[in-house]
Amino acid sequence: MYFGGNQILHIMGKGDKKTRRGKIIKGSYGVRRPRKKAKNKTTP
Repeated sequence: MYFGGNQILHIMGKGDKKTRRGKIIKGSYGVRRPRKKAKNKTTP
């Protein structure tokens, strides 16, 4: 992390919840990590 002036520049990775890796660590879903579609189960 780099602190420059009043801005904080965040390097993407495990702690960034906007990235795919960050979402995997947090256990959340979104645009970068969509949920897998459920398979259709048909009963005979």
